This record gives sequence, C-alpha cells and structure tokens, in this order.
Amino acid sequence: MILELRDSLGATVVMVTHDLASIFAIGTNSVFLDDEVRTRTVAGNPTNLLHECRDPKVRRFLTGASSIRPGSARQESGPHSTDADMVSAYAA
Repeated sequence: MILELRDSLGATVVMVTHDLASIFAIGTNSVFLDDEVRTRTVAGNPTNLLHECRDPKVRRFLTGASSIRPGSARQESGPHSTDADMVSAYAA
C-alpha cells in the first residue's frame, strides 16, 4: 500500500521502523540513528548497507542479530539496550 501511494502520488515516503522486512521492501535509502552516541551512524541503500557497512551495530541490526526482532515490540532493559535506537527508511 505504501509503495502504491508513493508511485501514484509521486511522493517521498518517510518511515520510522524497526521492521526489517519493511526496510528492505520499501526503503531505497535508510538512516540509522544510534541512541548511545545520539547521532546518525550511517546512511544509504539498506541492501547495500547489509553487504558493505562496517559498523557492527548496524550489521547486527540488519542481519536480525540485535535485540530488536522484525515485527516485534521493542524490548528494553536499560537506556542503551538496543543496537540501533531508530531506523528511518524512506523511499523516493
């Protein structure tokens, strides 16, 4: 539905998600924000980042090895318990 709206309206869609399936299906560009350093860590095409990113936190997130699981609620036990606090995936 998001892709249909994007294509029919010719609009850019901005999403904030932890859902890996959505990131790879919809996102043409992703920005990863790290809560610990409170800044953007990397940006780029999610598929390219999966294969080329050297940041261990982003790699763990993209491979599903972080404490956040696709389709699940965020699990926290402390202020820095997840690898990537937020992912913004947007499709142009």
